[in-house]
This record gives sequence, C-alpha cells and structure tokens, in this order.
Amino acid sequence: MINKIQLTISILSSGRINTVERCLKSLLPFKERMNTQIIVTDTTGNGDGLIYDKEVRSILYKYADVIIPFKWCDDFSAARNIGLKETLGEWFLYIDDDEWFENPNRIIDFLLSKESKNYNRVDIEVKSFVDKELEYSSVCLATRLVRRTDELTFKGYIHEYFTPIDNNPKVLFCPILHTGYIFDNEEDRFKHTQRNLILLEKAINEDPGQTRWWLQLLQEYETIKEWDKIRELSDKYIKQIYNTEVTDDNRKSLSYLRGLL
Repeated sequence: MINKIQLTISILSSGRINTVERCLKSLLPFKERMNTQIIVTDTTGNGDGLIYDKEVRSILYKYADVIIPFKWCDDFSAARNIGLKETLGEWFLYIDDDEWFENPNRIIDFLLSKESKNYNRVDIEVKSFVDKELEYSSVCLATRLVRRTDELTFKGYIHEYFTPIDNNPKVLFCPILHTGYIFDNEEDRFKHTQRNLILLEKAINEDPGQTRWWLQLLQEYETIKEWDKIRELSDKYIKQIYNTEVTDDNRKSLSYLRGLL
C-alpha cells in the first residue's frame, strides 16, 4: 500500500546557483518527518526539457522528486500553476530558490497535529533581508501553505496569490528567509523594479478593480524613489479604492499611501 503524501512543496527555480541548494536542503526536515513530495519548476530552460546549467541541474536532481522545465513567459502564476497541477499532497506549500527555512519544525508539528484538521490555510512569516550581511530585514505574513483542492489556482502575473482562499488562517511564526531583494548594484535593482512595473501595469490594465495591484505598483516606485510618479498615480488609486468595496486590504492600502505622501 502506497503511503498517502501529506505535503507537496513546490519551488520555482531560476538558476540561482548560490542559493538553490540552501533552499532545497532546508526542506529535508519535511522529508524526514512527513511523506513529502518536492516539485521544482525550472524556468531556466526553453520548454523542451533542457536545463542549461549542469551544476544547477545536478542539485535539482539531488533533492527533487519532480522537475518540470518551463519556458518563462512573464507570468509567475502560470509557472506556479504548472507545479500545482503535479501536486499529490494533501497540503501544498510554495517557496522560491532564493528563500529557505532556518527551522521548519513548527510547521511540521502543526501539519502532524489534530489542530491542522481545523484549518485549510496557513499564513507564514516571511523575512526579506535587504543587506548582504543579513542584519536588516522587512517582515510580512504571506499565505504560503494551503490544503489542496481541485479548484485551487494561482492568479496574478506577479505577487501572485491563491484563489479561492479560506478566510480563517492559522498564523505560524516560523520564518521563511528571503534574499531576493539584495542586489550587487543599483543597476540590478533598477532592472528588477522595471520588470515588476511592467507586469503590475499589465495587471492593472486587465483588472483595474483589484486594488492590490495599485498598492504594489506604488511600492515598486517607492523602491526607486520616483516620488513624482507616486503622486501622479495616487489620485487615480484613491478614486479606485473608493469605487470598490471597502475591505481590510483597501484600508491598509490607504494607510500605506498616507505614509508615502
């Protein structure tokens, strides 16, 4: 009899040789304590089954149960959903190759407990470092772990999110550590922001009523200190918020906007 897979962990890999093994190695406690499936969606290939960097490829095959070559198409949800389709676990957790767990035992304890039967969603602390010495960071809660359903999917070209989603999360302070906001120089930081701006503007054009895209667009402009652009967008953004249902996200957005202005 085949043991039921309790958890699938899905990783997007973009060929980060300096961080991918740290990420995958940090998932070993899940494997040791639970029946866990690890899926890697590799975005460095061209979609025909090739993974170009041999060193990265050897690392992926060392840890992953399933590797899916994916031709990058400027759509994070599309890449996430490829991994989601191959999921066999009762629960689904996603992470990137520039992220890792220092100690995931609190999450494992929860999933193995009777308490987990009362929840379908877990919000996990994400700590994003902003300096190479890993001394300074920003912290947020993100929905990274959900009970899998046939309807579950990712939505959004960038800063993607689960839908449908349960409104009663279990919150776990068991940080995912993240170094994706550390850049070697300002040129790299600017390129990263420009990529994000293009995808967010595309999302707003298609779904202007989704205020999360407006907030994230303003946050991106803040990172490159484009204050005039922030002021230009703010009037449109505020009008958009007041033309939609008042939600906690909208209240948070207004509070953030007041801080910027």
